[in-house]
Amino acid sequence: MEKQVLEELPDAKKAQTYGILSIVFGFCCNILGFPGIIFGYLGYSKAMSAIATYKQNPSKYTSDSDAQTGKITAIVGLIFGALGLIGTSLYIVMIVLAFSEGGENFDFQMLLENFMNNDITKSL
Repeated sequence: MEKQVLEELPDAKKAQTYGILSIVFGFCCNILGFPGIIFGYLGYSKAMSAIATYKQNPSKYTSDSDAQTGKITAIVGLIFGALGLIGTSLYIVMIVLAFSEGGENFDFQMLLENFMNNDITKSL
C-alpha cells in the first residue's frame, strides 16, 4: 500500500505573509493607509486563488488553513488601511481649514468639538 504524499497549498504562505504585512503597514505605518491597502489586496487575492485551488482537489493538499488565515489577516489589514486613509484625510482637511481661516488664530479645539458634535459649519 503506497502512502500518498500531500502537497502544501500553493500561494497559501504568500497570502498569509501579505496579510500580516497588511496589518503591520495598515496599523503602524499609515502613510495615507496605502501600504496596508495594497498588501491587503495582494493577500486577499492570493488567499482566494489558494482556496479555489484547494476546492478543486482537496485530497491533493494538506489543508487550506494558511489560506484562510491569509484571507482573514488581509481583510483586517484592509480595514486598518482604510481607517488610516480616512484619518489622514480628515487630518489634511483640518490643516487646510486651519490655514484658510487665518493660520495661527484658528481654534483647533472649537473645530474638533464642532466636528465631534456633527456641526462642522459652526467653525467655518
